[in-house]
Amino acid sequence: MRGFQNAQNIGSVPIIKEVNMETMNQMSGSKLRIVVIFGLIIVCLAVLFGPALIGILQRPGERERQRLCMSNIKQLWSASMMYAEDNGGWMPIYTNDRGEPSRQETVGFRSPEKLHASLSKYVKNTPAWFCPSDKYAGTNKVENGVCHLYSSYGFWFCKPGILRVDGQLGKHPLPASKCVLVEDPTYEISSERLTFPHLGKGNVIFLDGHTTVFTIQ
Repeated sequence: MRGFQNAQNIGSVPIIKEVNMETMNQMSGSKLRIVVIFGLIIVCLAVLFGPALIGILQRPGERERQRLCMSNIKQLWSASMMYAEDNGGWMPIYTNDRGEPSRQETVGFRSPEKLHASLSKYVKNTPAWFCPSDKYAGTNKVENGVCHLYSSYGFWFCKPGILRVDGQLGKHPLPASKCVLVEDPTYEISSERLTFPHLGKGNVIFLDGHTTVFTIQ
């Protein structure tokens, strides 16, 4: 009787093991399906909300770069004022774009090299020449008429002539709303439009030294 019980126990061991293995396989399959479903949910959420999340995370950093950019423009404006003090009140006669002067430009030359040479001794902070968000900084790229080799900014001192610090352009006074330094907008191929690097906003400083932030409508 004891031997029969032992035989029965021995015979039942493989059955118990087989049941355990089958149960484990079922559990593993369920866990695998859960993992796959969870992974698909994560991928879907990343596709739907990823760009918006990236934009939110980039905003603090881009705001700081915009602040630094505005500081740069103010430094370049101050350097231009110091240049004028040493040159009878006149601003530099060069612009930060390439090419020969047009017929309308009776005075003033498109020469980024000479503009940089004119102001370099007044610019104490070398990085001030470039916007921290300028992807073309230090290259020969010409974007919207601005050469990025020496600076990211457009200098509009002499269109169509030499400008004085008191607003006199030849015999014609200019209003304080005349912009002197402005950020270069970039062309977005994807959206086929002009935009500024700081979340669509750009910095500008005017003849009287006041600044503003604006967008392209």
